[in-house]
Amino acid sequence: MCGIAGYIQSSGRVSKTEIVSNMLAKLTHRGPDDQGLWRHKNVSLGYTRLSILDTTENGNQPFITNDGKGVLCYNGEVYNFQEIRKKLIKEGVQFKSRCDTEVVLYALHIWGPKKAVSMFNGMFAFAYHNLKTDTLWLGRDSAGIKPLYLSTQNGNTIFASEIKALFEHPSIECRPDMHTVGNYLKNSKLARSTPFEKVTEMQPGTLLQIQAGEVSEYTFFDVEQNIDVERILDKQHSSAESLMSELEHIVRASVNSHMISDVPIAAMCSGGVDSSLMAAFASQHKQDLVGYVADVEGVEISEKERAEQISNHLNIELRTVPVKRRDFLRLWPYAAYHNDEPIYFKQNMLHLAVAERVQKDGFKILLCGEGADELFGGYHWQASVYDMWKIRRKRSKLFPDNRLTRFLMRFLPSHPPLDLDQLQKEPFRYLSPDPPYGEIPPQHIIFIEEAKKQLLRKSFMNKLEPLKNIEDRAYLARTFEDFIIHLGISLKCNDRMNMAKSIESRVPFLDTRLIDFAMHLPAHAKYRDGITKFLLKKLAARYLPPELMYRKKVGFGFSSDHWIGTIDFLNDGWVEQQLKWSKKDMPYISEKIMKDSNLLFKLVTTEIWAKIYFGNEKIENLSEKMQSFA
Repeated sequence: MCGIAGYIQSSGRVSKTEIVSNMLAKLTHRGPDDQGLWRHKNVSLGYTRLSILDTTENGNQPFITNDGKGVLCYNGEVYNFQEIRKKLIKEGVQFKSRCDTEVVLYALHIWGPKKAVSMFNGMFAFAYHNLKTDTLWLGRDSAGIKPLYLSTQNGNTIFASEIKALFEHPSIECRPDMHTVGNYLKNSKLARSTPFEKVTEMQPGTLLQIQAGEVSEYTFFDVEQNIDVERILDKQHSSAESLMSELEHIVRASVNSHMISDVPIAAMCSGGVDSSLMAAFASQHKQDLVGYVADVEGVEISEKERAEQISNHLNIELRTVPVKRRDFLRLWPYAAYHNDEPIYFKQNMLHLAVAERVQKDGFKILLCGEGADELFGGYHWQASVYDMWKIRRKRSKLFPDNRLTRFLMRFLPSHPPLDLDQLQKEPFRYLSPDPPYGEIPPQHIIFIEEAKKQLLRKSFMNKLEPLKNIEDRAYLARTFEDFIIHLGISLKCNDRMNMAKSIESRVPFLDTRLIDFAMHLPAHAKYRDGITKFLLKKLAARYLPPELMYRKKVGFGFSSDHWIGTIDFLNDGWVEQQLKWSKKDMPYISEKIMKDSNLLFKLVTTEIWAKIYFGNEKIENLSEKMQSFA
């Protein structure tokens, strides 16, 4: 696990390792154990290492092939590297280390990146330079577990694991992209956009080939393209037992592979279905497994109680991390800095609090349950989509679809028109008055992010057209959209908060085999009889108390009490200036903001982010200011 950075100049000018060294200085938290640089003509690469596998010097990067023609800087873990290693040994490769990095390098070098990435099961972001063809390849895993950011400036293609490192390159100015910031404030944001001008996030499941100044992109995984509707149709007739048996086999195999390590491993143990099932299988592999849970002050339903019941059932040690209002406020600026963007999820501060404790206790790896809700249907808004479309379909059989009924139904917000063909163009409309769960207003189509979102929804609905019931199509379309957008944001938050404390996040539910399996499950395997994550809960109930597995979802808890009263932080600030609030209007504006705790959070977190990145304020000072509101 590492942080990587580098750049290539198409003009033929000689690159400078000093620039990459400065970039790496912003990534030391991602890899405090070692640092390495490599340069050849117009290419410079660098990495910071968090030693996980083969912690000796043999595992240090950049890795160079025996013939000196291939170089790799790599961040991640490819869990099936032993299988790939055996194939490469048959090809005549002689390995010097026991780590997966060297395996990844030779797979890329011998088989080529396009073939190699299709064999990788894990999480990765890499920069591979082939000196034989003078080509730089950048790659990112299918789900986007490991981050990689890009900027093209003055003939340079610059990349890094985190955005902040890019600004150490002299070609890149740190300037806000107000279009993206505006979309964030109105709660409409795609996972791949960034709030900085000319900085983009590399798409998951893609390769970039940079050769002779030309950049080519190849997609090796895309949810929309990889869905095989025929497989979904085939599984519609499979019994729950047969599907559960297949699921258990894959989950066990995934958890086992994620336990490979030469350093201590811990696990999140929130008491929910995902982390509990993961902990149950992990504890069978590692009997001294330690679990962690945040004990958040002021929440209605605490995760601590459930986590204690699960840990007692599994006979594993549980360590609670208290998070009070002052802790939340103290960590807020640190979370904003490490997140690189205005914080989308309030839980970032809770993640960071847990990561602090995990690091203090001497662990380097934390197993996390991200991905299960998106893949197996764990969110209430997904269930609402199914219920809504089922009602629509049944009503359409009872009432005639004509001009009169369509006209009358338009006056009933909860009863949309019966023209199902028209409604499919806006599949989640009338679901909720609030985004991101409801359909966006028509005027928002002028924002490119919203246009892309609507086109994505329509594309999924069209792709799933062979499915008989329209509620199945709408439901699966919602889960696929969440895999791309909601999970994309969640994974970035998880990675950044844990890596801020040099902790590697591992996410067993995003094993490539599980992604493929879950993508092709029928809707009734995910949501049935009002039960979300139906198949996963059925499996979990085999090994864990059923009454806990079928309880209402809690999530990583928080309370708005943690940030209520922070509105004064906005006074004379960047947000006030950018939104052009006048002093005479401030009392009225403040009154309205204080009625919406979510809006207050978004404005304050944007102000913190802006003060760090554009005001050059010290994080320590901002932390003290925030604690003054406690």
